[in-house]
Amino acid sequence: MNVRDTVSEYISRKFLHERFQTLTIATALFEEGIIDSMAMLDLVKFLEKTFYITVEDREYIPDYFATIERIELFVQNKLTTKKQ
Repeated sequence: MNVRDTVSEYISRKFLHERFQTLTIATALFEEGIIDSMAMLDLVKFLEKTFYITVEDREYIPDYFATIERIELFVQNKLTTKKQ
């Protein structure tokens, strides 16, 4: 499973309380009330554990986690940086 699918599945399972909500890669997670700052911490722990990355304190910026697309880019960047 790729980063996008893994993150989408996790967010859907963990944070989508209303099953009729549609989740796309561009859904504004904070603005739609799907996640908040506490949920972001939970999401970061999931990302670190699942993708073996470390999110630095300075990277706890809601903009990095605003959509699934941005989360995917963030994780891909961390993975690319890790390989170098």
